[in-house]
Amino acid sequence: MINEQEKTTRTKFNFLKQYYDETWDEAAHTLHVGLFKKETDSLPTAYKQATEHLLENIETIAPISKSSTVLDVGCGTGKTLIELCAKFGCSGVGVDLSDEQIKDAKIYVRELNAERKAKKLPKVKVQFVRASASELSQVFPKNEMFTHVISQDAIMLVADKQALYENVYRLLAPGGVFALADFLAQAAQSELTSNEHDLVYKMVNWNEGFSFKVYQQILQAVGLKIVKAEQRDQDMIWTYGKLAKKMKAYENKIDGTYTELKNRYEGIVSAVENDKMGWGFFFAEKPARKTALIAGTKTKSIGRYVAVALHKLGYEIWLYGRTAKNVDKAGWHERACDISSEKSIAKLLNEVKSLDLVLMMADAEGGHGILDGRYPVL
Repeated sequence: MINEQEKTTRTKFNFLKQYYDETWDEAAHTLHVGLFKKETDSLPTAYKQATEHLLENIETIAPISKSSTVLDVGCGTGKTLIELCAKFGCSGVGVDLSDEQIKDAKIYVRELNAERKAKKLPKVKVQFVRASASELSQVFPKNEMFTHVISQDAIMLVADKQALYENVYRLLAPGGVFALADFLAQAAQSELTSNEHDLVYKMVNWNEGFSFKVYQQILQAVGLKIVKAEQRDQDMIWTYGKLAKKMKAYENKIDGTYTELKNRYEGIVSAVENDKMGWGFFFAEKPARKTALIAGTKTKSIGRYVAVALHKLGYEIWLYGRTAKNVDKAGWHERACDISSEKSIAKLLNEVKSLDLVLMMADAEGGHGILDGRYPVL
């Protein structure tokens, strides 16, 4: 169940969608800040460059491949996720609070896949879910489901940001990347004038924001490692300045929403220029697990005892023995291996891929379990 704040946000965005589609980006229905290589860049060009910048930085940390799974938080009409999955052949899931945005996304991917089928091209593997980003644990109960999580100018509207960040960490596979662009609150709401608060926060139901520094601290606090962070306030000024000018073409319309939007865009420009708001990119990584290869699969072996202890410390465990049966759990694997056979050893190492620790230990008769048989067995 979404809370009252997010119900209000959903209602506002469902209502405003037609205005955003008409005035932001008529062709692609983009709804995020643009990145400018020069001030004269058009808005559609800047929107595209912002997305390209996000993806290019991901490529330097953990490249997206056919086997990747991508979650887009606040996916909007889904264009970024769809294009990404079409390009790399990976699978993706988009989550957004707005009924209208998700409806648009589903229509677009359905039509695109029909076109691709006619051209005998593979289907774009994307799903869209209308849900609250505050409650990702209900939508995705399994851990480590995604290799990448992305978001563009959406997290500012999430009611329970702490729950979101904790879920992003939980949902990312070790070595996975969280790449986002978001609004920054460089000043406390109490420092804003009443007019600034109404224009910047109230109109889209933005409840709270974080400064550039605090944003990084929060991501680190949930266990993510900051790889890169950029504050790009000038891009925000140019985006909303151009949008405000664009809105002048709608000044004669009877509908007062156009005027409200124009005033909001001008208010955002003023707030950024006065260091009360900002915009930035953050690229964070979930640290990869260390991997341990350990001999001894018997119930009371020293190997299993040590493996259990290392697993609790976050290690990926590969336990092997001559008569072991295949076991695959979260971060825990068991395999049969005859160390007198090069072929058997090669087969095991081909599965393990990388190693940080190798332990080969001999047990006394009866195993160490005669000292303490109460330790857990995975």
